[in-house]
Amino acid sequence: MAEQFYRVVSPELNLRSAPKVEPRTVLARLPQGQQVRKLAPAKAPPTGWYLVQADLQGTVVEGFVKAAYLRKAAPPVPAPPAVLPNIPEARLPS
Repeated sequence: MAEQFYRVVSPELNLRSAPKVEPRTVLARLPQGQQVRKLAPAKAPPTGWYLVQADLQGTVVEGFVKAAYLRKAAPPVPAPPAVLPNIPEARLPS
């Protein structure tokens, strides 16, 4: 299965440890526009949840979100490799 990417469309979306709405299941809050990678749909019941992976300030987190608050997105474009400038070697006079 090809990787599937989504963006959060609500102002904020709770990332949860389990596919249920309970205060103790909140792991993090995903901001609007946050990209996530779908790992799998939640096992039924309940339906309408996805197990996702998100990068939050450099930390990769996994959890469940309600699918209704996501929209399909294009895969992220990898950053180009760093190119070091071609600087000539400096030579000091003897």
